[in-house]
Amino acid sequence: MELDFGCWDGLTYEEIERLDRDRLWAWHDDPWRVSPPGGETLALLAARVESFVKEIGRKHDGSTVLLVAHGGPLRWLIDPAAFQSVRLAPGEVHVRNR
Repeated sequence: MELDFGCWDGLTYEEIERLDRDRLWAWHDDPWRVSPPGGETLALLAARVESFVKEIGRKHDGSTVLLVAHGGPLRWLIDPAAFQSVRLAPGEVHVRNR
């Protein structure tokens, strides 16, 4: 699952800016602690993704696993330190060895 955008889900950036400008800019300035209304912060996304990866590791220890996901979780897995600057093309493939 992608980052949970809560009430913003399905809206364009322009619609969110028009309807909820202050919250949008607060989220833009600190997405680690501020979430979209009813959504999740980047900190919550990170915890969810890390928990999932650990579960997959336990269930499939020593196996090769193919993970298909949305951009947010994949950007976290590729480089948590550069999460917001990682760019992915649709269908892009990354190989990660643990």
